Amino acid sequence: MGLDLPTPSYTQICRRQATLTVAIPRRKAERARHIVIDSTGLKVYGEGEWKVRRHGISKRHTWRKLHLTVDADTQEIVASSLTENDAGDCEVVGEMLERLEVAESITQADADGAYDTRETYRALSERGAHAYIPPRENARPWKECEGFEGQRNDAVAAIRAHGKAQWKREVGDHRRSLAETVMFRIKTFTLLGMPQSVCID
Repeated sequence: MGLDLPTPSYTQICRRQATLTVAIPRRKAERARHIVIDSTGLKVYGEGEWKVRRHGISKRHTWRKLHLTVDADTQEIVASSLTENDAGDCEVVGEMLERLEVAESITQADADGAYDTRETYRALSERGAHAYIPPRENARPWKECEGFEGQRNDAVAAIRAHGKAQWKREVGDHRRSLAETVMFRIKTFTLLGMPQSVCID
């Protein structure tokens, strides 16, 4: 562009990024949200060329898990969390929902079978959201004690009566694939635009 602007060196950028605080603004919802929750694995590569030449490639890799909450209508990422690889998917749901403002209402939440836990249903119920999560194989109804168990028990009964395929059609389970689309966008961006020391598997 022909601009006479000073450009920091690579060393300066590396030094400053340790203390850089990035706050990306998020648009407030103008209507109740329908969210989709999912996660993907990140493989982190930190071995230098000298180490690989000297000692070979390590068999142990470092993993991280990226958890996303996506607005099903706008495909906007409304909450995210990066955890160690041993963190369960359901353990992060409450944390991500806390990042949404209390005033933002959630009508529906879709997730895969990994989120079929009381912890997930409880967190979504506290935000007034109806959870549509496919029960795991051979799932049994939960004994109701907190109120949210009825949502899952209805799904278990419907699947037993009509099959999982029909239940998925009735609840619009195909919307869950929107999270996969967002994951693909992130992977494409990572592979093309981010440093090669971090790669998504």
